Amino acid sequence: MGAERNMQHREAFQYDPHGISTVTLSTSEAISIVIPTLNEAENIGHLLTRLHQALTEAAISYEVIVVDDHSNDDTVAVARAIAKEKNLPVQILTKKGLPGKSYSLIEGFAAARFAMLAMIDGDLQYPPEALPLMVQASRHADIVIADRRATYHEADRMRGRLSQIFTYLITMLFAIDTDIQSGLKVFRRAIYDNGARSCSGKWNLDLYLVTHAVLHGHTLANVPIEFQERQAGESKVHPLKVGLELLWTALQLKMDRIASVILKESVFRPERYKRPTKKNLKGVR
Repeated sequence: MGAERNMQHREAFQYDPHGISTVTLSTSEAISIVIPTLNEAENIGHLLTRLHQALTEAAISYEVIVVDDHSNDDTVAVARAIAKEKNLPVQILTKKGLPGKSYSLIEGFAAARFAMLAMIDGDLQYPPEALPLMVQASRHADIVIADRRATYHEADRMRGRLSQIFTYLITMLFAIDTDIQSGLKVFRRAIYDNGARSCSGKWNLDLYLVTHAVLHGHTLANVPIEFQERQAGESKVHPLKVGLELLWTALQLKMDRIASVILKESVFRPERYKRPTKKNLKGVR
């Protein structure tokens, strides 16, 4: 019954990869977008420019927080230059805490001003032009995820296959039908504040965020996107290492969920967990 409940309320919104002309939005709701970066000098300028164009055309107020994880290239300089040249609402932070994408996102969300949050990887594999439709979808859902599953294998065959296996595992464990590790998401701040701050790994914030949202009754929407091959720079993902961290986290979260259910039942239905006595065994053969 619980699994069926979790699989409900999944909406799919079709993104047009050729532009946003079919999505004309007029919204006063502002959004804070966090971009974690590490050696993305060749991509960050194009990403900021495309983000600005897409959100401006859709009349969406926004801010961007770039959190740089101590790049040894010109990522910070390029981001600052493009923000100054185009007068973009961008602030650039240098990571203060632990290395890793999850910790970059945490620092970025701590600096965000608005109640609607978003995250997007800095490698240009996710189309920033999908964000207006995702903001539109957020009017009917609490968390919106850019779904790479149809095109992931075309951009990166090995990672796509590993992602497929992991997604299948997540569906089995939590009955959540989505691309859970997608690097492009839009969600309400309350979900993050209540469900993701306890993450303790370089890559597992998404797992905490999505499983908490769905298991606590928040609605989820998938927006299919066309995932792109990386055109510049190098991937920081080590598939086996990341996969092991995510697998361990998923199993921990599942065990925590089972323990929580047992504890809840023992509190509200203590008779189920009482030790047998002569009195309550009377008549039992």
